[in-house]
Amino acid sequence: MKPVRRHTAAAFTLIELVIVMTILLVIAGMAIPTLRTFGEGRRVSEAATQLVSVANYARTQSINESLVYRLNLDPKANTYWLTAWRGGAFQSPGGSFGRVFSVPEGVTLDWDAPQYADGRYVDFYPTGRVTPVVIQLTDRGGAVTSVECPSSAEQFRVMPVKSAADKG
Repeated sequence: MKPVRRHTAAAFTLIELVIVMTILLVIAGMAIPTLRTFGEGRRVSEAATQLVSVANYARTQSINESLVYRLNLDPKANTYWLTAWRGGAFQSPGGSFGRVFSVPEGVTLDWDAPQYADGRYVDFYPTGRVTPVVIQLTDRGGAVTSVECPSSAEQFRVMPVKSAADKG
């Protein structure tokens, strides 16, 4: 009498599946913080680009309308907005650039605008001139993105990111 052979189908055991799932969870756990930092850096970059757009708009409108435009920034509230000299006072220019802009949560604003008797601001003149300034956007990790206008005749531009280690 011949022994009967049992044919078993090749399959994974429960233990093998648990081990594979554990490995995948460990890999995902290592990747998620990196992705979160990427998203945060992207928000800072977009905020800096928006700030440059607002500044370029103010400069262009100041020249076109022969009015002084002003970039106001409130570092405590992490907001900025434009005003234009009309009717003997600075007023909102209206339209989509006449609103208050906010930086994303977790990002802080700081700047080196001159201190005047009536506050700190950047003026855009009808001649195309502007008050030189450096505006810094800092994320939770300490990385700094600068929006700079180095001289009165230059455009605003976004400068490379500096990490907290680079500042020291």
